[in-house]
Order: sequence, then structure tokens, then C-alpha cells
Amino acid sequence: MIYTPEDIRAVVKYLINWLKLPEQTSLRRAFTVWIYRVLLPAHLPGQNVPEVNELVEVETMLAERVKEWTKEWEEAGMQ
Repeated sequence: MIYTPEDIRAVVKYLINWLKLPEQTSLRRAFTVWIYRVLLPAHLPGQNVPEVNELVEVETMLAERVKEWTKEWEEAGMQ
């Protein structure tokens, strides 16, 4: 199944709400690392993904970058 950046962002938003307790810090960090190192490279090959340290940063980055990436993909498709 192919996930869009919007799909990934929706899941990250859910994780932010689900893992907000202080005792879940290590689990939030584990998800952040996995998303950054595994999920995003697999679903966004060739894209420059800035390093992130928190799930909130992942969500913010996706919100800012999705439009840029979509435009790049559309331009590449037209060529």
C-alpha cells in the first residue's frame, strides 16, 4: 500500500495525541526515529527530509513540505 505524505501526517497527529504523557517520552522518541529513518525514506525516495527530534517536529515538517513536494512531483510528471 502506498501512503501519501498527508496520510503519514494524519498518523503522526494521532500519535502526538496518543503519546502525550511524560512517561511516554521514550516511545515518542522511538516512533520519531522510526518515522525519520524508515518510513519517510521509503515513502519519499529522493526527497531531502530534515532531521527531527520530536513527533511534533515531524508533523510540522510534513505540513510545510507536503505542498513543496507535491508541486515537484507534478512538475516531474509533466516533463
